[in-house]
Amino acid sequence: FSVAGRVAVSDPQLVAVNRQGWSLMPLAPLFVLIVSGAYAGAAWLAARAGIPFSPIASDPLPLSVLRLVLLPAVCEELFCRYLFLRRLTPFSPLGGVVASGIFFAVLHTHPLAFLYAFPAGLMLGAVYVAGGSLLPCMLLHLLNNAFQLALACLPGAARGLWLGLAILCLPACLYGVLRRRRLRDMGSSLSPDAGFGETVRGLFRPPMLILIVFCLAASVLLTVWRLS
Repeated sequence: FSVAGRVAVSDPQLVAVNRQGWSLMPLAPLFVLIVSGAYAGAAWLAARAGIPFSPIASDPLPLSVLRLVLLPAVCEELFCRYLFLRRLTPFSPLGGVVASGIFFAVLHTHPLAFLYAFPAGLMLGAVYVAGGSLLPCMLLHLLNNAFQLALACLPGAARGLWLGLAILCLPACLYGVLRRRRLRDMGSSLSPDAGFGETVRGLFRPPMLILIVFCLAASVLLTVWRLS
């Protein structure tokens, strides 16, 4: 939170409430539905394969909210979108989004995390590039994690939570149809360009490769430890 405050002071534009970035927020239910559906699929596959899959631990609720909702929404967005994607965008916006999505998935240190973290990273990266602000990304991240925590804490209400989310997606889809031209114009910044391949290949240069290998090794070790 201290780093977030420093960013807000040093570069207010990154946390500005600009119209372009916030015009994407009505699509938030669709984001949560896609990521939560992918998360549920990863959990199902883990259960079938006998791989432990319980990112949401049995901590007291206030600690769970802090550890699983607030801290990831702020810290992961600062790290993946501000420190990582922001430096790649000048070379290739689309390449930066793809590279940051891969990086975001690898940081989740679970063999099946790619199934839900990579799509989430792509969408959050696209929101950052299109809107130029971290706040919508943080809010989307927070809403998704809060929904996952609600599902874990209220298993008896899971059907109602999914139904409520599906109902919220209806006006979100309508908004997307009505504003499709504006959304298409915002998405034009993500068209393929000459720097796309070079930006993605940057993931396999020594500094990034070392970090990715470290995260993958941590993923394997954590999985083996959970199985033992």
